[in-house]
Amino acid sequence: MATFVRDLGAEDSGEEFVSTEDALTNSLSGQEHQTTEPAPEKVWRKPTRNLTTSQKIRVWSLEVRELVLLLGDSNLARIPCHNYLRVQIDSFPGAQIHHLKGVLRKLETCATTQKVGLSVGLNDCSRNNLLDTIKKQFQQLVALTRRVFPNAQVFLPLIQCSDKLSLGVQSLIEQTNTFLSHHFRTLHMVEKHLFFVHSHDPIHWTAKTSTSNILDSWMKQLN
Repeated sequence: MATFVRDLGAEDSGEEFVSTEDALTNSLSGQEHQTTEPAPEKVWRKPTRNLTTSQKIRVWSLEVRELVLLLGDSNLARIPCHNYLRVQIDSFPGAQIHHLKGVLRKLETCATTQKVGLSVGLNDCSRNNLLDTIKKQFQQLVALTRRVFPNAQVFLPLIQCSDKLSLGVQSLIEQTNTFLSHHFRTLHMVEKHLFFVHSHDPIHWTAKTSTSNILDSWMKQLN
């Protein structure tokens, strides 16, 4: 099983200074001076943000490129460039659970994928969908994901939300998280003091929350 870590690049080469006289002496003696290869640059990756559209299932698609997939709603697009190796992040703005099901139904079976995280459900809860409907949608989504990625572990990040949302939505999210914890592999939330949303927008994470806190936490749990 692969371990997914940051690409930390390489340290300075610390090449040794060689004078013209020394270089000439080495050349005449048949000795070649070996130089260190240039340090490779860091590889930066960023999420793929799919189109904002009212025809989500018809328009959206997914191309699997990496061993680890993180699929979810628009909050994933707020993750800035990162350097986690072999991790692919695809964001589907406004996605509810049934939208991800529609995207996955378009895929052929992929046996090489190792881990899939499905960060979805906030939009379902914010629209006050029925709890029983949300439960059934999650069951169907996970079952479909396991069929498409038969060798992958499937994880559901617990839904983290702002206390600026209505009490009814917060209660529905809490009940949904309880259900997810009891029935599926989940990724736990970050501590409250590490979670931030925009002051004018209680749904969307800030960039700092997305990378330094949530993404880092997920990667540690997936390792």
